[in-house]
Amino acid sequence: MFEELKKELETLHGKRKQCKSCELNGNAFVTFSAEYTEGPCDILFIGINPGKCEAESGVPFTGRSGQLLRKMILEAGLSEYNLAFTNSMLCSTKNQSVIMDSKTAVTNCSSLIDLIITKIDPKIIITLGTVPTKFLFYIHTPLLFNCGESHHISEISKPRLKGKPLITLAHPSALRFKGNKHLIEKCREGLNAAKSLLSV
Repeated sequence: MFEELKKELETLHGKRKQCKSCELNGNAFVTFSAEYTEGPCDILFIGINPGKCEAESGVPFTGRSGQLLRKMILEAGLSEYNLAFTNSMLCSTKNQSVIMDSKTAVTNCSSLIDLIITKIDPKIIITLGTVPTKFLFYIHTPLLFNCGESHHISEISKPRLKGKPLITLAHPSALRFKGNKHLIEKCREGLNAAKSLLSV
């Protein structure tokens, strides 16, 4: 199923190639990775953008920030579940943490993100960072205040997903800086909340 989905995404992306819909210009298109072979998806993690390592490997969250996220997932006991990873912008930003117009880039990729969500139908969605939280799901509260919080997807943002659990976390790149112990703890709480939801 996953290879078919990747081909479908690449075909849709190819229809607008070389994609000039935003400043990313179709660079190093990285779709998603599903790290399981059968059964339903338990958690879909949605980050911001593929970095240099992701562009080279074709797999989301393989760089330093991704390694930190995966370490926290392991510590939370979530590695035993069916996990998938993608980003709100599917083209590489060449390790720029912020591009000039993130909203336009996310909007242009949103139909492809919706396709991923629809096809794998995760039980829980976890957003990583302000960009996917704000521009995909319309939650505008600063992550400083809602990091680790559980929400339910609203009908306004994604009608087909209304009521599905959504947990908002800081992007792991923000956790690598000194002085962010509070954010790290809130992210751990969010991952533990996800495990509790799956254990019900």
